[in-house]
Amino acid sequence: MARRPRARGAFLGALAVTAAVASLAASHRVELADLLLAGIAVSLAASALSLGLQATADAATTFRAVRWSLGSLATIGWDAPLLLLPAVVAAGAVLLTQLRALQTLAAGAHQAATQGVNVRRVRAVCLTAGSVLVGAVVAAVGPLAFVGLLVPHLVRQVHGHAPRSLLPLSAVAGAGLLPLADGLARVVVPGRELPVGVVTALVGAPTLLALLVARRRA
Repeated sequence: MARRPRARGAFLGALAVTAAVASLAASHRVELADLLLAGIAVSLAASALSLGLQATADAATTFRAVRWSLGSLATIGWDAPLLLLPAVVAAGAVLLTQLRALQTLAAGAHQAATQGVNVRRVRAVCLTAGSVLVGAVVAAVGPLAFVGLLVPHLVRQVHGHAPRSLLPLSAVAGAGLLPLADGLARVVVPGRELPVGVVTALVGAPTLLALLVARRRA
């Protein structure tokens, strides 16, 4: 039971950070470079607050926080997926309703606007639904590095950039990748179980770099 307040706190904190950056992005006077710097600044501030809380906590709480920050499925039972199910289903359904608009938006914001797409509304809906979806999962299992970056890039190599197929296929591929990474985390070090986030980072970082190099050469 003690895990639920911490998960709710992590979830609400993630939404607060997202809202801070999104509110800045809504201003037409903000350049892309300024937005990136703002995102980095907010992320560093949140990280500093998290480290400060760990420094004032007892050893057991600090250890659990560090394990969570590495991403782990070791202590996740059936209660966590059941608690996450409503948020995941609702946010996923909202994203699926935006597939047609995203398909049009992929050609460019100006062209989408000329075809009747409310670009600001679509972006706000997708950002909100995506933040709820990611925030809920990360609050429960911790950050799983590179899954959200690597999987869509791999799916693009096979099925192209069309959002109608990219979004659902990325969800399925990510769900398939994670158990494989978790299984590898349990056997890669004899007698020890690595946090799955460490495995996804070690596999995802060089794979993503290789994809980027190959894309530049193409």
